[in-house]
Formats: sequence, structure tokens, C-alpha cells
Amino acid sequence: MKVLFTGRGGKAGSWQMRGLQMAEMRPDWRAVANCTLADLRDTDVAVITKRISDDSLAEIKKWGGKIVYDPLDFWHQPNDAVGISSPEEVQLKFSKHFKNINANLTLACNEKMKHDLAPMCRRVEILHHHYDPKLKAAKYNAGRTIVYWGHPRYLGEWADKMSNVCSRLKYDFKINPKDITDCRAMFAIRAGAYGSWLDRRWKSCVKGAAALRIGVPFIAWPETSYVEACGQNLFAFTDEDSLYHATKAALAGRFEQPPSSKLSIEHLANVFEKQLESI
Repeated sequence: MKVLFTGRGGKAGSWQMRGLQMAEMRPDWRAVANCTLADLRDTDVAVITKRISDDSLAEIKKWGGKIVYDPLDFWHQPNDAVGISSPEEVQLKFSKHFKNINANLTLACNEKMKHDLAPMCRRVEILHHHYDPKLKAAKYNAGRTIVYWGHPRYLGEWADKMSNVCSRLKYDFKINPKDITDCRAMFAIRAGAYGSWLDRRWKSCVKGAAALRIGVPFIAWPETSYVEACGQNLFAFTDEDSLYHATKAALAGRFEQPPSSKLSIEHLANVFEKQLESI
């Protein structure tokens, strides 16, 4: 099956991972940002990743083939999430957006997102987020480091709170070190405006997937995707006190955990291929 991944392109992780990296998994899959009618020639399925320009969407409609929409991170953050605190408000805000694309299949990154999308879309299936294929297993000689991997703006006041917890437990807290595998555990949070109802319900498990791949405990707010995908590897917290206890529990476990491949790009490409074959 010949598949074209398209969208606005750029450096955003959603395009890099769900577009460019996924397109590399099959000989007949390719990625072209801002596709034209010529790009779509001999294509069986067009996969729209995150956002698409009006011009490219018009070209896809002219082409007339099957469309898959992967809306991961499509909303403008944090502003689009303001005032949303229920599935009904989600549908009121975004129904026009999804109906305009009118995909044969829309992808969700967890069960709650699938539930929210269902009234707006023709068909919804779950495709979890894969970890970066370049990640390797943890270097256990680090021993006493907990790592945050991501944009520092999402940490807010939790950078200081986690630093205090690590100091109490005699660990170091590092933000975006050169080698994130050089750690004993990983930490994640979306603070302030980035910790909205929508963000914690619709964001992917990419940081949790990284922890599973590296083979270390994952200390994080219990976002929907983390709870669903990470299982017992998630040590959840909802305030500063529970952060301390979650971190202590994470560090009390077996030091070396076997890296998991359940969120590998190889496995999820197989899942996606079956989804494509069914539309």
C-alpha cells in the first residue's frame, strides 16, 4: 500500500516522529510536507499529521482518495485549551475542524481521546506514540540522577519542587542533559496553562514511552496516556507531598529494569499498517 504522510512539516516532534520517522518504516511509505496533487499521484492513502494548510487539504480533496488524520498536538497550545473541561466542550470547539477534514480514519493516542473524537469523526482507532528510535537502554552507572526531557517551560514551579525532592533523597535533578539515558528515573509534568484538562487528556505518552525504552521508572502526573501506556512503570503524583512519595517508591524498586519494546516504532508501524488495510 502506497502511503503519503503530509502536513505543515517543520521541526515539531509530531511531524518528525509521526510523519518522517513513521514514513521510513515501509518502502512504499513517504513523507512530503505541504503536498500537492502531483505528490499524491499513485498514492493509496494520505495521512495528515497534526495540521495541514488549506491549500494542501484542497489538493487532497481534489485527489479524492482515502484520508487518515493523525491530529496529535493539532490544537494551538495553550490558548485553544482555555475553558475546555469536558468532552462536550471539546466537541463544541473542534467539531468543525474534524468535519472539514472528514477523514476515513482518525487516530487517537488513548482511549479517552478516542471517546471524545467519536462523535466528530467517521471512525477512530488508537495508535500510541512510539519512543525515539535513537534511544538506548539506560547507563546504570549514573545511579543518582533523575532526568526531565522536554521544553523547560512545561515545568513551571515543579522544577524547584522536584529539585527539593531530589535533594531530600540525595539525588540530582537534571533538565535535558546531553545523554538522557544516563539516569535512574525520568520525570514529567505539564504545569500552569500547559497542564489543562485537554492537555492531560489528549497529549501523547512520548515521555513515558522514552522511560519504558530506557528501562527506568517514570515519575509523572497521571495523564491519560501515561496511565494507559505505562502501567506499573508509572509512579504518579498530584501534589508536592505525593511527588516525594512517588519518587521514593520509584527509586526503591529493582535498579535495572528490562527495556520495553511495546512502544517501539517497529511494533506501532505494524499496528498502523493493519489499521490502514482495514479502511
